[in-house]
Parts: sequence; C-alpha cells; structure tokens
Amino acid sequence: MHSTRRVRIGRKRLRQILHRHRITFQRTKTWKESTAPQREVELARIEYVSGAKPPRAA
Repeated sequence: MHSTRRVRIGRKRLRQILHRHRITFQRTKTWKESTAPQREVELARIEYVSGAKPPRAA
C-alpha cells in the first residue's frame, strides 16, 4: 500500500535538480491560441478527460 506524502522544496532547489538533469525551468512568455476548426470540441474533450478520470498513481 502506498501512502501519499507531500514534499515541499524551494524554487532554488528545484532549479538545481532540474539543471542536474539538463531540464530548463522557464516561465511562459507568450501564449498562442489554436486556430483549429475543432478547437471547442478539443477543449471540451481535454476538460472531460482531465476531470472525469481519477489521477494516475506515481
């Protein structure tokens, strides 16, 4: 049985861990909206899937 335990770390430590694994941590500077004709259908599907399914176990 797995127990859930939150671990809090600071931003500086997170950056160190990511840097060690060659992963960059950057804020989003721009945002582009989709121009797809089925955009609303796609968004509704994403909302359904992310809200209806239980979270995956780590």
